[in-house]
Amino acid sequence: MPPEFTAHPPQREHRITLPDGRVLALGEYGAADGIPVIFFAGAASSRTMNVYGDAAAVRSVRLITFDRPGLGASSPDPAKSAQSVAADLDHALARIDVHSPVAFANSQGAAFGLATAARGIFSRIALVSPADELAHPGLSALLTADVATFVNRIATDERSMREVLSSFTAESMMNFVFSGAAPSDAEVFGDDDFRRLYRTALDEGFAQGGAGYAQDTIIASTPWRIPEQSVGDVRIWFGADDTSHSPDQGEQLAQRCSAMRRVVSGVGGALAWTHTAEILDDLLA
Repeated sequence: MPPEFTAHPPQREHRITLPDGRVLALGEYGAADGIPVIFFAGAASSRTMNVYGDAAAVRSVRLITFDRPGLGASSPDPAKSAQSVAADLDHALARIDVHSPVAFANSQGAAFGLATAARGIFSRIALVSPADELAHPGLSALLTADVATFVNRIATDERSMREVLSSFTAESMMNFVFSGAAPSDAEVFGDDDFRRLYRTALDEGFAQGGAGYAQDTIIASTPWRIPEQSVGDVRIWFGADDTSHSPDQGEQLAQRCSAMRRVVSGVGGALAWTHTAEILDDLLA
């Protein structure tokens, strides 16, 4: 069965005022009394990005999405870090009466998902096609020359890299992601509904400009400083054809987090949408 895409806005919206006066925007799909699953979207994507479809509906999932600070309708935070985003989300979930959720973190959402897991919020988290901690010393010898240069430039000249990353737009981000996709992802990334969903999420994500995306990319490309022994029950999923998110498809990341790791054949970075049912079954077991 082809993947299903819910290419419409969240069914319920929240604007949570944080203790410092900033606002965090959240969205929800599914029944309000369903099983809460927190979705961490990939780079520059707004709360409209989701994995809600029949697989989630039949499992009575209440999918909760959110805009990281500086993206979409969430206020910018000059001091944003993975840990500050985790604190923001922790506060917001308490305000909308969410207890003992599980989490589904995709691509660049992985660092933020793990930082939130370290607060003890989730009973289980799935990192699906996670963008790896490229600045970790254990990966340095495995990086391609281009990626190694990128990571080094962020470490040594963050200001100029912030300017470069801030120049991205919804159009350039979409082209960047699709140009690096595996042929096996064509069923998803070539689907008109998916492209409409993704473009909407990017248009919203870049509504305040590229600064929020630049912040997130710098956070994800520098040491995460997450106490891996405290992240709880972690599941890592990779498509066998995915060569862009991690140089070893999350093998070292899984070891550091004591995580279950599964590599799925016949798919690349589109795994979150081709295997939503299996991932949710594992999360909710």
